[in-house]
Amino acid sequence: MNVAALVAELFFASKVEAVLAQLGCPVRVLMAADVDSLASAPPDLLVLDLGLPPEVRAAAVTAMRAAGRPVIAVGSHVDTESQQWARQAGCAEVLTRGAVERALGPLTAKHLARLP
Repeated sequence: MNVAALVAELFFASKVEAVLAQLGCPVRVLMAADVDSLASAPPDLLVLDLGLPPEVRAAAVTAMRAAGRPVIAVGSHVDTESQQWARQAGCAEVLTRGAVERALGPLTAKHLARLP
């Protein structure tokens, strides 16, 4: 299992790592400056922080879609514009930050189970 989290800040990364550790799934944490690495070495699944700048989010989703890999986007419950963008951009799942502890694990497991 190769999962990455592209985050705007490390506090959110630690939350993602804690949730996915329960699945026994290590997470590679990436910051905005690392977005180009997704094109050359896409993970099996990307957790995308919608708090990132729009151009970083777009580059990440484009790279993952080109590789045929799913993206789970996570953002603030009040940022409905970013949530709508994520759906239209083709993210497999869109979660609010409040739903991460409850839903990220099962959704990650579902998408990783679909891997060949």
